[in-house]
Amino acid sequence: MTNNDAVLREAIKRLNYKRNPETYAGRTIISEYQANQIAEHNDRALFNYLVSSTINEYQLRAPKGMDQRGLSQMAVNMVRNRVQQIQANSRATATDTLGVLLSLMRSSAPLPGRKLVFFVSDGFIADTRGSTALAMLTSVTELASRVGIVVYTMEASGIYYDAGVDASRNDFADGLGSGVSARNWTAESAGLRAPLRMLAEETGGRALLNSNSIPGSIDDALRQSNS
Repeated sequence: MTNNDAVLREAIKRLNYKRNPETYAGRTIISEYQANQIAEHNDRALFNYLVSSTINEYQLRAPKGMDQRGLSQMAVNMVRNRVQQIQANSRATATDTLGVLLSLMRSSAPLPGRKLVFFVSDGFIADTRGSTALAMLTSVTELASRVGIVVYTMEASGIYYDAGVDASRNDFADGLGSGVSARNWTAESAGLRAPLRMLAEETGGRALLNSNSIPGSIDDALRQSNS
């Protein structure tokens, strides 16, 4: 805890974005949400789409002599392994994030009056089976309410857009009009935002989403808290 500008600026300089390398391993991108849907909710349509995308990606680079059946099995194994690694990383990240928030709530408890906490995040998955994320999320909101902390959550990713229109990506087409990618994008945006909404709503704050202006969101939150 500090109100020293120099200390705060130095701490901010040390912040950097660390993305899961398995998510972007090759042209076939597998997000944390997609991994969760396959591992925890047995989304076969999504799994088959990712396998087809992987086959398409490696068709011209397959080992010499490998037939279509061998290529298909290789793709299945690759997707399964990537999903497992992404899922493990996602669980650890969510647990670490909520652990830091819980520690912040405890250390802020002795401070007098109502406190505002601005939590900037691109969202995370909290419904993973075998994970304590959802229980920790509840503990954070309950403790915040007890010690007078209001949480305003802000979406670090800015305005959420359909990844399918990103010119820097070359996603494999769904084929046969299945709509797997479009359907998944809509659900993913809601899934990642759910913990941000819960943190804000359960503590009397507000989830400030779909905005490219973090300073503007902070100004809005300060105006609301002073009204």
